Amino acid sequence: MQHIIDGLGWFVTNWFALVVVLLSFGLIIFVHELGHFLTAKRVGITVHEFALGFGPKLFSRVHDGTEYCLRAFPFGGFVRMEGEDDPEGNPDDPGSFLNKSVTAQIVVLGGGCFMNYVSALAVLLLLGFAHGAIPNPDHMMVPLNIVGGVQSDSPAARAGLKEGDHIVAVNDTPVATFIDVVNQVRGHGGEEIKISVTRDGQPMDFRLTPNVVDDGSTEHRKVGRMGVIPTSKGTIAWLPVSGAGEVFNRSGEWIVKITLLPMEIVQRLVRKETTLKEVGEGTGGPLLIGQMLFEIYHQGVWPLLFFWAIICVSVGSFNLLPIPALDGARILFVGIGALRGRPLDPRKEGMVHMVGLAVLLVAMAAFSVHDVVRMVKGVKFF
Repeated sequence: MQHIIDGLGWFVTNWFALVVVLLSFGLIIFVHELGHFLTAKRVGITVHEFALGFGPKLFSRVHDGTEYCLRAFPFGGFVRMEGEDDPEGNPDDPGSFLNKSVTAQIVVLGGGCFMNYVSALAVLLLLGFAHGAIPNPDHMMVPLNIVGGVQSDSPAARAGLKEGDHIVAVNDTPVATFIDVVNQVRGHGGEEIKISVTRDGQPMDFRLTPNVVDDGSTEHRKVGRMGVIPTSKGTIAWLPVSGAGEVFNRSGEWIVKITLLPMEIVQRLVRKETTLKEVGEGTGGPLLIGQMLFEIYHQGVWPLLFFWAIICVSVGSFNLLPIPALDGARILFVGIGALRGRPLDPRKEGMVHMVGLAVLLVAMAAFSVHDVVRMVKGVKFF
């Protein structure tokens, strides 16, 4: 009974964050479908329906031959075009997807991914111009300035620091990440310093003298260490940007980085710099992404917008892969039809996409089970 009460309390406390996560997912899907819709309209394809959400219709209006619908569950959307998934449609309809040129078909099929990229770029530019910073492409996450553990018989242990202490300043210099803490302490080996923390919401000060140790570099520099282990939780490492050129460059770096990430992982596997087990531990399905969105929501609107942009790029790049049921495979089949001088049999192509969809659903289910196991174990990401 207590578990049920605790669970209800958790939902009451976090209901708004959950709504934000669901709407974030829905907006990414809607943006993708909007790209298909706009390009289909642009090339003259008959669009029967453009819907926001799924389930029963709440509101609909017909304009210029298209029914615009708001459905009960606003977590995504879809576009229903003449001839795209209906080989039995009117073959003489000039507005049919099948009767459009190869170029027009490819433009429409790639329109969703293109819109994902455009939306992500817009958000990254917003971060650069409005927030004045974009996460560092080389080191996106850094440990929080929270004590994850204290080494026994260390200066920190003797001073009284404990796991969970939130370090807010070193010698009255504010620190935002654990890297800031390290940088402040390393220059004071053998000197007494003041560590300001909050513990259970209460401010506390500790005085300690860091040990003088070798930093392990080839120069054998002497640095200060106080014996604190960082927490596994991280925060985004923001990189200040100024000027339109730098904002566009940093935004472009992130889009290229996420797009090329699958190839980078393959290269690391080939070079044996990582293992399939490690890749599997860092990979997940919708539940994992939802958990990460939920955790980063509590860090503020800017981190949430950034993470949304990264997922948007990931969805766009993933959909371009030549896997049946994805836009990339549909583009590939259109191209093959153009090379052979006649389109592929829509029925056979439809069967291939159905098989591909089934495989994707099975993979998604497997990833979801893995995600649930991680959640049960209490794995956190931010």
